[in-house]
Amino acid sequence: MSLGWKFHFTQLAAKAPKFYASNLPDVNHPDWPAVGKLIGMPWFGRAWIIQEIVVSRAANLHCGSASLSWNDFYIAFLFGLSTGFFFLRSDVIHDFLAYQHLSQLIITYHCFTDGEATALDFATLLENHRTVGATDPRDKAYALLGLSELVEDRKHGIIPDYNLQVTELFEKVAKTILEKSSTLDLLGVSRIVSRQPVGILPSWVPDWGVWDFANSLCFRNVQGQYVFAFDAATTSSIPKHLVVKEHTLELSGHTFDRICKVGRPVDPFPETEDFDQFRIRLSPLVRFLILILNDWSLVARNLSGRKYPTGERITDAFVKTIFLGDVPDLYPMDSERGFLEEHITRVVEAIGATLQGPRLQQLLDWWYSRALRRQMVMDSAGIGIALSAISKASTRVFQVLPNLIGRNIHRKMFRTTQGYIGLAPRLTEEGDYVVLVKGGRVPLVLRPRGGQWELIGDCYLHGIMHGKGFEESKCQDIKIV
Repeated sequence: MSLGWKFHFTQLAAKAPKFYASNLPDVNHPDWPAVGKLIGMPWFGRAWIIQEIVVSRAANLHCGSASLSWNDFYIAFLFGLSTGFFFLRSDVIHDFLAYQHLSQLIITYHCFTDGEATALDFATLLENHRTVGATDPRDKAYALLGLSELVEDRKHGIIPDYNLQVTELFEKVAKTILEKSSTLDLLGVSRIVSRQPVGILPSWVPDWGVWDFANSLCFRNVQGQYVFAFDAATTSSIPKHLVVKEHTLELSGHTFDRICKVGRPVDPFPETEDFDQFRIRLSPLVRFLILILNDWSLVARNLSGRKYPTGERITDAFVKTIFLGDVPDLYPMDSERGFLEEHITRVVEAIGATLQGPRLQQLLDWWYSRALRRQMVMDSAGIGIALSAISKASTRVFQVLPNLIGRNIHRKMFRTTQGYIGLAPRLTEEGDYVVLVKGGRVPLVLRPRGGQWELIGDCYLHGIMHGKGFEESKCQDIKIV
């Protein structure tokens, strides 16, 4: 789940009665910060409380001398999520990790109580609750094992055993999931660090002890349907090939292209801020627009006027790529100029929501002089058009941008030697390969390692996500270590 987008909270909003809207305190009411403090309690981020809430018949929240029905809390929180209230109120939700914990807990509770838990198999539960904490990393798996077996109505053959090393358990979990699944979706689980603190793991084994906000491209909504209908290796007609020998995963597939250029990743918690000179706290929306999209535009050679390998204009391919091929109707695609004008409009709109007065003008001057001069060739009339559209974009910016950031967290733009562009995990480097494998709904990024391969993660490569790049006759054994 990323920034309230992943599971389509608008579908869950029906659970929140309309009277909640009229009964909510005024936005300036002093009780709102108290809501933030409650949501920020570490209790919501514990691995074992997930099953405590989900399987209980009538749970109640207790904080000091106060008590509240969990069902009332659940419905009120759904209302806040569906309206975007929590996302926009940084004074209420100032701890993004706490927001993540509670949001995912709410979703899991909803699925189990409303008969939609079929979407929550073991792999999905593990990925959805990856950010929760546990004193023992093994509990990240054990705390969810029972719930998954209720959903799948079968045993995984994994018995809680604290004599097992963490690495042994995580490898056993990965092997079990991969062998029982008809696809290779698990291989898309993000790797955010190159070395695991729990010990040495094969690259194809997710480290559940490391929390991450990134999403696999093969995640599903609360109805169990894939959010994106990718099928890069035509899995409907060609079954997976998978063999696990000791610590090596053997697949069947072929390389498609080599990565020759990569951009910077979308990081919700950057260590450095390019705007320290202004001593301001930029929102993730502003950071994404100013720093990331322009860097990615250079990587894609977006303004070169070149034709994309599919025959599309590169600008169209670029916009489709940053939305993973699913561009909202709110985003203009009529022309390159339209894209650029809207791009600037969204930047100014987001900045305007963060800054006021001289600081806003100072930042805009920086933006125009540095970013526009270097990358966006637009005359003063074009800028004027973009600025005049701010009033019309007041709702669009918060409808589209959280969605956009959610799809791109911890990913980076890349370009291949053939001129394709795509989005890959943050550990991707120049020289890595885009590989298509049997049973893979999405391409994988692999790195050569002495005749074998290291898995970096899944990727979106515009133009081949529905089988056009896969050739079964080229497939050979691929060993991932």
